[in-house]
Amino acid sequence: MTEAELTEFKEKLDENIKKASDPRNQYVEIYRKKLEETLKLLKKSQVENIELREKLSEVQMLVDGPIVTPKWALPARGCKQESHNIPVLLVSDLHYGENVNPEEMPDGNCYSPKVASLRWDKLIENTILKTRTKGKRPQGIVVCFLGDDISGDIHDELRETNFKTPIDSCMDVVEMKTKMLKSFEAEYSKVWTVSVMGNHGRTTKKPRSKSNNELNYDSLIAGMLEKQFKNKRNFAFSTPKSGEAFCEINGHNFLALHGDRIGSRGGQGFIGPSATIARGQHKTLSAYSKIDKEIEWMLIGHFHVPMMLEHVIANGTLVGYSQYAKDLKLEPAYPSQTLFYVDETYGMTDYSRIYVSDSEQLKKEQQLYRIHPVTISMHVNKPFIVKVAKDKQKKR
Repeated sequence: MTEAELTEFKEKLDENIKKASDPRNQYVEIYRKKLEETLKLLKKSQVENIELREKLSEVQMLVDGPIVTPKWALPARGCKQESHNIPVLLVSDLHYGENVNPEEMPDGNCYSPKVASLRWDKLIENTILKTRTKGKRPQGIVVCFLGDDISGDIHDELRETNFKTPIDSCMDVVEMKTKMLKSFEAEYSKVWTVSVMGNHGRTTKKPRSKSNNELNYDSLIAGMLEKQFKNKRNFAFSTPKSGEAFCEINGHNFLALHGDRIGSRGGQGFIGPSATIARGQHKTLSAYSKIDKEIEWMLIGHFHVPMMLEHVIANGTLVGYSQYAKDLKLEPAYPSQTLFYVDETYGMTDYSRIYVSDSEQLKKEQQLYRIHPVTISMHVNKPFIVKVAKDKQKKR
């Protein structure tokens, strides 16, 4: 390659990088494909030019894909359309498959797949009703799935008491989420789904830092869900491998993550999880600012306590008060998720909780719980295996 050809190549590369980095560019995917082809060529050849070698990492990041905001979720500034507010629904900590026996709970709370399904329908219904009270119908909604979709097998007691196996739970959750997204499409037309993994969906005994996204059932659910809506123009999906979604909504920067990897642990002391969340928020925002990513709001789940602190929103849980929370003497709370709006000028506004159960509905849930057979999950059935062994001994 001559010096003139090298200069021309670098200029075109710079232009493509610039266009592929701009979420407002409608041809962004075309330029990313061009960069992907360029990347393959650069990797195959022995690139000795220092400037080109330095651009390899920048091109690789763009090929992997920073999260691209759908056009409808960008600010109207400079466009003919008027300013708009965008609703954002936080969904996390379904813990689908978990068994919360009402007889073990002081408040009578219960949880099973049937109860989870009932509360899920209530979440869809109440979200739509809440947004209708705002008057003008939004042109789209952002749904942030913040992890812990299933109860999982990460602890022995969960493995022994869950109603369903992780695989069965995954299939049910995909159906539930499909129902939600179809309902939201009918109501809002456009739906943007951002998904990150939690800790309960991991397939390893201990948490991992490397390849943790590939070893998590939450990632499987996100992938299966995206395939359900493949080539559907009204849907957009973002599932970063890092498990941390840095995204722009209506001109404001948000970071969505589960909450178990914010550099801060604890949350069971006198002050509750607020101190742990605040400490983690400070460390996370500080780390991102050093790579030139300014975050206005951090969106997390994990702690099962709905709250809003400075620059951070923590989501509730679909489970409600559980045996684990009871043993730690945490404050009981009704099952809820979080809805807020993003205004082009003011950022996050209209924060509210979407409750999915109350004292009246609890009676119906307890009836549903009793219908479901209270049995130990088939994939662990140690007591069942022992029982069969004893029966065989008797026959002998």
